[in-house]
Amino acid sequence: MPPLTIVTAIIGAFLLAIGLIGRTAGRRPGVSLGAMVVGVVLLVVAVIFMVSGTSDTESPENAGATIKVSSTATAAAKGDEESESAADAADLPLIEAAARPENFGELEVFYEAGTSVANFDAFRLMEMTAYGPAGHGIGIEKSPFEVGQEIYIEFTVQNLRVPPIELNRTFVAVNHPTGEEIHFGLAHEGVEVVRYQKFKTGVVIPLDVAGQWEIWPCYQLLLDDDTLRDRCTAKWQFFTIEVKESSQS
Repeated sequence: MPPLTIVTAIIGAFLLAIGLIGRTAGRRPGVSLGAMVVGVVLLVVAVIFMVSGTSDTESPENAGATIKVSSTATAAAKGDEESESAADAADLPLIEAAARPENFGELEVFYEAGTSVANFDAFRLMEMTAYGPAGHGIGIEKSPFEVGQEIYIEFTVQNLRVPPIELNRTFVAVNHPTGEEIHFGLAHEGVEVVRYQKFKTGVVIPLDVAGQWEIWPCYQLLLDDDTLRDRCTAKWQFFTIEVKESSQS
């Protein structure tokens, strides 16, 4: 317990005792009441200091050891900054899957995720970049994509969980104009990812139907009881594109 807390408690108890004695003896009731009030206030302050000090120092070996995230897919716990700093400093090999397409040099970046964000599984999306045919790059007045074209998406995820996790697969999920949810580029089957390790996925998506496409990174975990758990929520990070019928058809 800090010395200031002890001194505050002693003074508070002393003033409260003086006030009670004076009150009982009937001497200077106003002064006695004032001493009692000040004593009580000091005791309350001492108790607050004591409780806050205990909560800050309790279980120091566990401080910041577990990163907690909210259901809205944003990091939201004491110790997150320390955990993410440690994650940034970790020197672990990147797990990659899928080579870039042969025409990659001709593609232009048309979408980049603005910030990294952790989700409810303590997976941090480090980056997501979408590439498309010439004429759709960032800073260009965009016209809709056309049926028959292809886009290429890369995303990198970092595992912030303490125990290693086993991926069943990673992929890009799409809310297709037909109303279906379609998965592209199944990769990383059976890959184990330790804490702070990153895994990267690259996926080519053929645009086969006109309409609005909603696109987001996705993965599936293999749990300890050998069941599968999908994490395909568009609330993590997503973007949309418009696709029109081909002008050459």
